[in-house]
Formats: sequence, C-alpha cells, structure tokens
Amino acid sequence: LKPAAAAQDSPAPVKEISVAVGQDYAPFYFRNQEGNAEGWLVDIWRLWSEKTSIKVKFVLAPFGETLQLTKEGKVDVQGGCFYSEASATYLTYVAPLAKKDPHFFFHKNIYGVETLKDLSAFRIGVIEGDFAVSYLRKHLPGASLAEYATNEELFKALEKGEIRVFVMDTPIFLY
Repeated sequence: LKPAAAAQDSPAPVKEISVAVGQDYAPFYFRNQEGNAEGWLVDIWRLWSEKTSIKVKFVLAPFGETLQLTKEGKVDVQGGCFYSEASATYLTYVAPLAKKDPHFFFHKNIYGVETLKDLSAFRIGVIEGDFAVSYLRKHLPGASLAEYATNEELFKALEKGEIRVFVMDTPIFLY
C-alpha cells in the first residue's frame, strides 16, 4: 500500500464511547438524585477516561435493558455483568474487577432451606437479564421465576409479600 492509501484505511481515533450501566446497582453503578451515573465502577470509567482522553457517555437503564442496548449496538460497552454463554455471543469479556457473589435470600419464617432444590416450591424473584435467570433455568428447571426490571421493583414485591425468596448480588443487597 502507498502511505496515502494506508492512512485512508486506518480507523479514526475514538473520541467517545457509550457505556450502559444499571440504574440501581449501588454501590457499583446507580442513578444519583440529579439523574447522573454514580458508583465505584462509574468512577473507574471516569479514571479510564482521564487516562485515555476518551470521553465516556453513560447510559442508565434497567439491567436487562443494558444488555439489550449492547446486543443491538446502541451502546459500545456494557458496564459489568457475570459471564454467561448467552451473553458471550455478543459480549467480549475482560478480567473481572470485583468478585460479586450472588446469594439466595429468603424470608426469616422459611425453614429447612439447605439446597437449591429446596427453593423449587417458591416463586423466586430475579432481575430480568441477570445471570441468575439462566442459572436457575438450567439448574432448577420448572422453578417459578418472578422477573423484575429493577431492584426497586423487586424490593417493592418483597414489601407487598408477592415473593419471599429472591436472588441478588450480595453487595447490592447489603448496600
């Protein structure tokens, strides 16, 4: 190639990327009172932006929607999620920044839960698009899942007594 042709074929430098993050996954990412993205993963992206001089535009949405936006190419990056075979078809994963173990939580009046199978009698609250959905469908087939778009919706369902068991990343629940 001639130098002029090579220059024409090289991609333009990236000046901005869009990152989809969950609107209520505190302390990792969430919408603050002014409607802006906050959280420690947001802080990491801002530091990356400073170091690379590439502007980061945050797109806040319910978690399942962040995956869909990424899959459809409407954003450049999904801000963070567990690995799954389904999402690996459209996401490229990098090394994890944190260990976030999900756990089952259940009402204090439920006794005798020792294995995953013991939860099969209950409606289990999960977040749409979360790894827990595919995990439960694989390891607890036939389980009754109550899917919610946001953590806030799931917590309201708990308060109303609509569900008594749910799965969530432990740091998010504790926050």
